[in-house]
Amino acid sequence: MPKCSKFQSQSRILNTRFIIALMLVGIILVPIQVFGEDEASFKKLSEDEWKQRLSEIIEVPLKEQKIIFEFGIDGDTRVKHIIQSGNWNENNPRMIKILPEIHTNLEVLDEDGYRLIHFWNDETFEKSEYVILQQKLVGYDVIVAYDIKNFFEYNDGLWKKQIEFGSDVEIILDEEIDTVFANSRPIDVSDSDGINCVGCNMLIEFFDRENTTVEKYIIEDKDEQLRFWSDGEIFDLKQIKGADGIYFEIEKNYQLVVLEIPLEVMLSPFEVYHTENDDNVLDQIDKIRNTEFALDEKGIKLTIRPETVGNVWIIGSTQNEHDMYYAKTLKQQEEVIEEVIEEVIEEEESVKEILDPRELYDDWGETPQTEDDNTVFYIIGGVISVIILGVIIKLKKN
Repeated sequence: MPKCSKFQSQSRILNTRFIIALMLVGIILVPIQVFGEDEASFKKLSEDEWKQRLSEIIEVPLKEQKIIFEFGIDGDTRVKHIIQSGNWNENNPRMIKILPEIHTNLEVLDEDGYRLIHFWNDETFEKSEYVILQQKLVGYDVIVAYDIKNFFEYNDGLWKKQIEFGSDVEIILDEEIDTVFANSRPIDVSDSDGINCVGCNMLIEFFDRENTTVEKYIIEDKDEQLRFWSDGEIFDLKQIKGADGIYFEIEKNYQLVVLEIPLEVMLSPFEVYHTENDDNVLDQIDKIRNTEFALDEKGIKLTIRPETVGNVWIIGSTQNEHDMYYAKTLKQQEEVIEEVIEEVIEEEESVKEILDPRELYDDWGETPQTEDDNTVFYIIGGVISVIILGVIIKLKKN
């Protein structure tokens, strides 16, 4: 009997230890399982439940987002919402409103490119109005990116879109786009990635890459070429008699016209006039606004947009006027370059003040702790699980 009693006592002790070990394993594994169940149930909410839940979720204001448009040459656009400030967890998620366009290919990442858990408020992302962000860590950006199909309207070789935001917008352009028009004003982006739209309310336009018309122009027994980009037809190009200039006709109202004019044809700056079809007399009231850009030693580009159909007259300058204009333009460009260089130097100096080189040497060889919190959690949990399972196996052997 004593031996039997002792055996029963030891058995009870083993069972108790075994149950405690199982409970420890359960404590580690249950949060992961519950998290998965919460994610699945979160996606399977009904329409009525979503309406009620959405009213409880805080929407990230547009002013707290950095909006980036990446324009493609084919009219499609990649949109990025970047949230830099704030933090929240799965018990208090946030959401952002998707632009009201045909959207696909959603990605939600942090600044290091790691995917983040997210949801949407309908059966598919394509049908949804919101993206729900489960978590944001302090000091880490959240990037919500998606494609918008047919973001731009296409008509007669010209892509266009009216962009209206209550905040600043960054616009990145395809490398094949070298000129973009902001409210009909040309911007040369051949040496830059894009433009910033401050308090954005802007009509953005650019020409299709194949929309180029080349016209031969004969002057003093030389064959020169005039390049045209336009969303309408150009008729009856010819030289103005008795003046250093050219003449042509346009076919529609508010026709956007860009010319690349060699300096061999005529010298800048230009005076541009617009008259009705039967009017060949140029008056001061016939002058229209024009923009000259991309000036170099070979030529210059000129943009106009007359309000009505009719005749366009472009008159060049004398050599003296051109030399003065060219020198002034170069000086302005140099001043802009100097300002950019000064800003870069100031930024470098500020970085030097923040980062003392001696501190870098002090930290030499140390590995920064940048592992993802969830990854660390899983590793620790796995190690503890292995230890506990080892204890259980040893208890069973004993």
